Amino acid sequence: MDIDSNMEIGNLTIAVARPDVSGVAVQLGPFFYGHGDQRRRHFFDAGVWRSNGLHLFAVKPRRSSRYQGLLEILKLLQRDDQRLASAHLYAVNEDHLAPWQIHRAKLINRALALTDDEADQVAMDCIAAAEGPIQVVDIYLRTKLGHRCLSAVARLVAHGKVVMPHRALLDTDAFVEAAEKEVRR
Repeated sequence: MDIDSNMEIGNLTIAVARPDVSGVAVQLGPFFYGHGDQRRRHFFDAGVWRSNGLHLFAVKPRRSSRYQGLLEILKLLQRDDQRLASAHLYAVNEDHLAPWQIHRAKLINRALALTDDEADQVAMDCIAAAEGPIQVVDIYLRTKLGHRCLSAVARLVAHGKVVMPHRALLDTDAFVEAAEKEVRR
């Protein structure tokens, strides 16, 4: 796999780590921009359908000579192709794909594939009872959820019920807190 492919996989991993994703596709298009002899076509690397509409991703390394041109193409596409009028268009480079984000997204995606309402509720009760951010390992120890703990926390993060106050890997060393506590600050 070349760097574009690795970046595309990382982008898609992050993009689908949400509970409101209803569809995913790759290499979407053609979409058109320009008029007459200047009419051009463009394919997006990936598309994700979320509750708020279609999100389309064009992935290019920042150092690519075509990256700056891509930014202009996205503006033209939004203007010229009526199918994209309400779509969310993104130019993605390696700055948008931190290793911790990809790791967290992989864990969330695995956790979302499982359903464990009991573990989610037990973990949420423990997090809500904490006076501030609580380390995942402490949730594990207090709740006795065992191997179910980290997946429960990942689902709670994905659903927006729990936030991570620091950019970090989602693992037993991570700190989390109830989302409503974040709002009250």
